[in-house]
Amino acid sequence: MFIARPSPPIIVVAPVAEPVTPAAPPAAPIADPNDSSTQILELFNPSDQYLTNQLSDTVITQQIEQIFTLSFVLTKCHRITADDYRDSFRALIVYAQQMKLAPDGVSAEARVRKIAESAGASYALVYSRTNCADPDLPIRAQQLLKWQTAILDNH
Repeated sequence: MFIARPSPPIIVVAPVAEPVTPAAPPAAPIADPNDSSTQILELFNPSDQYLTNQLSDTVITQQIEQIFTLSFVLTKCHRITADDYRDSFRALIVYAQQMKLAPDGVSAEARVRKIAESAGASYALVYSRTNCADPDLPIRAQQLLKWQTAILDNH
């Protein structure tokens, strides 16, 4: 004897609509950097160029601060002289100008002095306890002196 089984219920699933992704807004045009309204807009909606320049400035500032901190350690440990430190400072001013961190020597010196203050605070908090017997210090001193000579000789 054949028993008819009830057929399973049919489940109908509605098709899933693919999400609609809105089109990206057009890139903002590069505006006149001297226009004050543009400067205000950049604060709220920075352009790629502005962000790239800001990132570049930050990296250069960090490099200068690291060189200052290293100079402070090397001076404390008598690996470089006071004259070497002054030459490093002059080289950093030239470097700031070369990397377009400042448009001229006067503003570059002011910017470098400000970075030196920050580096002094880092040195006081962290690096002032550096062991002067560290075997890397003579190598770092040579690298620093070679770098500053290259910067000052090419200026």
